[in-house]
Amino acid sequence: MYIYKQLTIQSSYYKQILSYLNSTGGVARLVGGCVRDAILGKPNFDIDINTTLLPEQVMSVLSTKNNIKIVPTGVAFGTISAFIDNERFEITTLRQDLSCDGRRAKVVFTTDFGQDAARRDFTINALSYCPFTETIYDYFNGIQDISAKKVIFIGMPQQRIQEDYLRILRFFRFSCDYAKQIDPDGLKACAELKHKLSTLSFERIKAEIDRLIDSNNAPTILQQMNNKNILPYIFPWAWDHDALAKGKDFAKNIGIKLTRSIQYSILFHTEISLTSQQLLNFKFSKHDSEKILNILKLIQESKHLPIYSMLKKLWQDFDNYPEYITAVIATSYSNSEIAKEFIAKHINTTKPLFPITGNDLLKIGLHGKVLGAMLSKLKSLWMDSDFTITKQQLLDIACDERVVVSLK
Repeated sequence: MYIYKQLTIQSSYYKQILSYLNSTGGVARLVGGCVRDAILGKPNFDIDINTTLLPEQVMSVLSTKNNIKIVPTGVAFGTISAFIDNERFEITTLRQDLSCDGRRAKVVFTTDFGQDAARRDFTINALSYCPFTETIYDYFNGIQDISAKKVIFIGMPQQRIQEDYLRILRFFRFSCDYAKQIDPDGLKACAELKHKLSTLSFERIKAEIDRLIDSNNAPTILQQMNNKNILPYIFPWAWDHDALAKGKDFAKNIGIKLTRSIQYSILFHTEISLTSQQLLNFKFSKHDSEKILNILKLIQESKHLPIYSMLKKLWQDFDNYPEYITAVIATSYSNSEIAKEFIAKHINTTKPLFPITGNDLLKIGLHGKVLGAMLSKLKSLWMDSDFTITKQQLLDIACDERVVVSLK
């Protein structure tokens, strides 16, 4: 099936690349996500191209004949990356699967776009487009499924998943963004084969979940995954999708976008014994691991503070305090209106500077842990006073406390 329609592609040079590939007798088309999203009017800057030319021919026509920078990113699988200015094009020779083991596929090259489309995961990802004739090629009713907001496996879901078990996670990720409701046949197949996720590398799993949780619809999809007991096969911790839903809703209302570290902290906020090594084992970066653990600690500490004290502390301590407030509100407090009002009031307010430093306390004879505890206590008193206690008053309090401690 094919239809004629002009699509807007997010690229300045895609026609140039296609022209070069077609100039030697080959056939090249845009494929996959850039076509799908162009139909929906969504931006997509990942430009994938399929061609009947072999990798050696692609390299010859682009690099040798037309001086295009290329990188042989996956020649064994038929893939070449080409670069013009800041744009990247992934160009792959049409392929047909000979066999798959759930992680890798043995392929042969083909000149049949239909055969190549048949090896893809979902109908909405099996589209190709020729901009010169303005023709969209649709071999599996992908356009119909895009319109109906369905994410459907091509052919039998179990067979598609057994070819590559990462498709379990891709099914949920794409359902987040492109499905009105999850396909029951796909869900059933994913649930039956969930144990096969253990055969995948943590890098591949983490990359999919990173993109999944960014979706506004992630909490709903995570709930479906939880209902089928799939989540423990991804990260073996307790997932709180309800807290994530609350966090995303709060963030939307105050006009911010949550970083992944904040979202993971909200999801795993009950895992108070989570360690940095555990996160590193599952391919969280060192930076993100430390940030997640710090936020988890902050969430626990905030549970013991009155809400205004918590809000003022976060405002004082962090430049991106709305995100931290969101994490705490999503997991600890029920009254989000107070937090919204606080952020609205303080968003353009200059923070007062805490007038006491460690050197000030050293000068009055405090050292070590006593100094740190005193500094923390004075800052809490200062914030509780709405930042009105003066430096001298704080030093007087510190001196009085020092006398009490020395008498003990």
